[in-house]
Amino acid sequence: LGSDTFLHVQADGVGPLTVRADGELGVHHGDTIYLTPDKAKLHRFGADGKAI
Repeated sequence: LGSDTFLHVQADGVGPLTVRADGELGVHHGDTIYLTPDKAKLHRFGADGKAI
């Protein structure tokens, strides 16, 4: 439901990520996905929750 889907993923060598994707994305728990991030749209946060 909605225009966005939020994926909570475990990325090898990176750690946990939250990915915002199109709401029509057909992904299910346990699926393997491949990401190509747009560096202009990345938002990074430290362990304290503050933007890096």
